[in-house]
Amino acid sequence: MTDPKSRPSLKLVLGVSALGVLAACDGGIDVADGGIRGTGDSVGPVSGFGSVYVNGVRFDTSSLNGKITSNDGIDTEAQLEKGMIVRVEGKWQDDGQGTATALEYDDTLRGTVSDVVFDERRDRLTFSIYGQEVRADTQTVFKDTKLSSLKDGDFVRVSAWLADNGYRASFIGLIDDGHEDDIEVEGSVDSFSMQTNLNSFRLKGQLVQYSSASLASSGLSEDALGDGRLLEVEGALVDGTIVARSIRPHDGARYRSSEGADTELSGPANAVNPSLGFYRVGGQLVELSADTQFAGLNAEEFGNDLLVKVEGEIREGVLVAESVERRESGAKVEAVITQVPDLSTQRLEVGGVPVLVNSSTLIADDDQEGLRMTFERLQLGDSIEVDGIEKLDAAGNVYLEAVKIERNSDDKADGDSDEPGAVTSFELEGNLIQSSMTDLQILGVTMAITENSALDDTEALLPGRVVGVQYRLLDNGSYEILEVDVDDEDDD
Repeated sequence: MTDPKSRPSLKLVLGVSALGVLAACDGGIDVADGGIRGTGDSVGPVSGFGSVYVNGVRFDTSSLNGKITSNDGIDTEAQLEKGMIVRVEGKWQDDGQGTATALEYDDTLRGTVSDVVFDERRDRLTFSIYGQEVRADTQTVFKDTKLSSLKDGDFVRVSAWLADNGYRASFIGLIDDGHEDDIEVEGSVDSFSMQTNLNSFRLKGQLVQYSSASLASSGLSEDALGDGRLLEVEGALVDGTIVARSIRPHDGARYRSSEGADTELSGPANAVNPSLGFYRVGGQLVELSADTQFAGLNAEEFGNDLLVKVEGEIREGVLVAESVERRESGAKVEAVITQVPDLSTQRLEVGGVPVLVNSSTLIADDDQEGLRMTFERLQLGDSIEVDGIEKLDAAGNVYLEAVKIERNSDDKADGDSDEPGAVTSFELEGNLIQSSMTDLQILGVTMAITENSALDDTEALLPGRVVGVQYRLLDNGSYEILEVDVDDEDDD
């Protein structure tokens, strides 16, 4: 690990995370007085097992005998991984328990990675799979690879949401024995690319060759292949052309619910016609109204490609939103666990930051078995990274509601060493709650300003600004600032 003084200055690229949107202590919304809360569909990433956790609900899958509906070589529940986006049909209750009557998974993309581009801090990247652009970040779950090590030529399966200008990855898994005679790509048919005389069309420039047999496999006709149609193509890459084995409506179309069904849906929100309250979440058209309740964000922030969970009812193909909950992390801490995790309250302290874990939190480990990681396995002194949402408890104290936790199984905190006097540094990003000449308070942690502190711009250290801090734990149990960087794009 590098010395904190020699590391590049933090360049924050956080989403909206102002003090004004900090939510109440539970961040939840009661939509019923008890009993059955919904009967319909829940679509979102798997966050846990012991049955399957989706959108904060534990769905009992015992009646399915471990079987799921999929055509991508994932036939059983045991083959699912955290972060994979699934559709659950069934019913769920206020107490977070539900019963699944059907479980469905489908890869969004499967194939060879190209055009990998990292951002400055290497915690966000974009890449392509056969012309389709994919975005990944620290909320993405990786299997047998990492955000920092994904490279051109890797063969992966991707579970992702349809978003503006491509896809946002929820899960990326490396397939060691993957080969291009079994690939999958989704996208919209390029304008004027249909050539029925040649049985071909293009998806973002990628040439696709089809046959009557590949259309018949899903009951499509050539009329369904028109300009702009969103399709899923499976087949083989032959001399740069995808030879289709099957062609179906794209993943989002299969996730849409039936008329009148209760629906829970997670995904990035994008504006369609905000003046009329219409947006899309993962490809599903969503309508907001004056009765829509918000948790962790407000109506003005909705539609900025933020990850959200929407609950409501399908009416004429539109999900009429009763509630919208923020699922986009706006703060983070990378440090060691500094207090023994409390199993009864699902709380822990990470580098002094109070952290709350709930049934929606995705917990992973960066080793080979990391996606079966649980809260119970976290221990005092473990080095972990928490992406989460800043919230306030009933007493007005700030804490971090964890969206994703990843334990670094091999790494120690920066500077960890058995040598006497070694510096152990942590990192956090969040809203500046309080500032003075002697200390700063961020994410509930008070950190002292000393002669060792490198401050980027003291005049910019105003409450409400988003800042990044490198800091360390002293022998007396207090925290000392090593470096502070202010988000240049924060206008508050």
